[in-house]
Amino acid sequence: MPLPQIREIRIKGYKSLADETSLEIRPLTIIAGANSSGKSSVMQPLLLLKQTLASPSDSESLQIAGPNVAFTNYKQMLYQCAGNKKPAKKISIGFTLEWETHFHKVNLSYSLTDSGLVLDRQLVESGNDEENPTKIDLTPGNLSDSALLDLPRHLQNMLNSMGDAQRENYTFHAKPSRGLMELMLAHKERRMSNFRLGNFMLAADEATREMLLNIIHIPGLRGNPERDYPLRKTKGPRFDGHFQDYVAGIIAYWKETPMGKHKLTQLSQVLQTLGLTWKVEARTLDDTRVEIVVGRLKKAKQGGAKDVVNIADVGFGVSQILPALVAMIVAEKNQMVYLEQPEIHLHPRAQKNLANVLAEAAKKKKCLVVETHSSILIRGIQTLVAKGELPPELVKLHWFSQDENTGATRVNSADLDENGAFGADWPEDFDDTYLESERDYLDAVEARYQA
Repeated sequence: MPLPQIREIRIKGYKSLADETSLEIRPLTIIAGANSSGKSSVMQPLLLLKQTLASPSDSESLQIAGPNVAFTNYKQMLYQCAGNKKPAKKISIGFTLEWETHFHKVNLSYSLTDSGLVLDRQLVESGNDEENPTKIDLTPGNLSDSALLDLPRHLQNMLNSMGDAQRENYTFHAKPSRGLMELMLAHKERRMSNFRLGNFMLAADEATREMLLNIIHIPGLRGNPERDYPLRKTKGPRFDGHFQDYVAGIIAYWKETPMGKHKLTQLSQVLQTLGLTWKVEARTLDDTRVEIVVGRLKKAKQGGAKDVVNIADVGFGVSQILPALVAMIVAEKNQMVYLEQPEIHLHPRAQKNLANVLAEAAKKKKCLVVETHSSILIRGIQTLVAKGELPPELVKLHWFSQDENTGATRVNSADLDENGAFGADWPEDFDDTYLESERDYLDAVEARYQA
């Protein structure tokens, strides 16, 4: 089954997200706003599920200390209003997955227990008619007769195929496992007779697992460039842990295949578009290590193919943007790529040109969620829409702000029109701050001359 389109994310009770916060997701989804306004909070719950599903530990609780999200205490991730010392005890995570012919709407509820944050309800609505969906509502324990009737036909047939005597001894049992509900064919008395059916028995669970495990996360802190990297030759689409740890191996893999060489050429062209370098390649040092080298000049020069340097010897702009660029190239259609501040360490002109790179990936229906502080990058996206080079329906902006009294997150969402404008919903903060700084400078110059 191809990867579904992620149409919506819903979060409640997580950090500063007091009420249910719903974000529409499009191929290019922009998350912007002030510092500490909750931008990262809307994506972290999905990353929690990603690292929980990838964990070797078959735990009932969410794995809060991992490579994508790290906490030391479960209460740190629960909403707590300013002045209220009692944090919430539940969080909910939801998302809607959509194919051409059908959809899955998944809602997960987690409660704080002595064991951690444990799934206490999993509701899945699916079908091809949103007005009349099929519902599967699971809570831990043996399924009730009404819940059994909601299960897919092949699971009901499994019970019905048993003899009457055997049928009376067995029932379906739901059990939290790695953040999702797992179904078991459970013997009512003998625990050793239980059979794990696995999440793959429910199509919605399998689609959910694949979507979460395949999220590519590019954090804002991407580490310092290294002289050499571990050799991890892989083509994806799943990358557990830190994606930047795979970048050198991906480039090394691309070097060995015709299709990979095309992607390597594409990567070099993008780096040249950004004005950073004209060439990038991986050189294998031994069976376990590889180095990344880049062209010393920004543009190709005759006879300059060997004029390359180690990535550790160039500016931070190359090493910081490289994981984001590789992720956008390696991602499959509808695969989510979460980019935190892709513009970090980039010159303003490179930030402007980065809009073209994001637009090309969005037009290929990659699912980019871009958290940014760059007004230049956003204006670049608006300009591409105004030029007719990026369809406005591929873009969605979510502007985050903070309630001054409670600290809770507020989200305003907006669409681009055919001129690339957000209209009345456009946040004033970006443009007002730029105009204010210009005005302050001109006032200072004028005051100096008048003194």
